[in-house]
Parts: sequence; C-alpha cells; structure tokens
Amino acid sequence: MVAMARREVEEMGFRAKLLDEASGFLDPPLSPDERGWFDTHLSLVRGDLDDPATYAQLGAELDRIGLGHALFYLAVPPSLFEVFDRLLSYT
Repeated sequence: MVAMARREVEEMGFRAKLLDEASGFLDPPLSPDERGWFDTHLSLVRGDLDDPATYAQLGAELDRIGLGHALFYLAVPPSLFEVFDRLLSYT
C-alpha cells in the first residue's frame, strides 16, 4: 500500500494512525502479526497535492514496488479533483 500525505505528516505517527483506523473497521481487529505484516507493506510519499514533484515521487514508488497486485483508492476532496487528475499524469 502506498499512501500519499502532506509534507508535515510524521511517518511513524501516520503509520500508527492508519493501522489503528484500519483495525477499528475489522472484527476482530488486526492481530499483532497481521499489523506487523501490513506495516511492512506500507510506504509513504510526502508532498503537496498541487506539486508535480509529489506525483513524480509517487510514480517512482509505484515503479519500485511493482503493480502485480494493485488496489487504487483515492481519497481526494472534490475541490482538488481537477488538479489531482491533471497532476496524476506525472506518475
């Protein structure tokens, strides 16, 4: 899983928050082993959503991990749809 966040996000806090929230949706929650596995398969790209360099970094990370089993989920506010769509061409 590749997450993209604004620059001011601290990676370890972001990872913990994402894992806690994901586990909160599950019944039973993630076990320590599952949580550890998920954590090792999570990478973070930091940058501004309106900066083409962020999307170049995202493209490089997607190339690094390969796309054999890819899931794309875009949580983008409607106000950024047009900008986000245009900037994805940099990946």
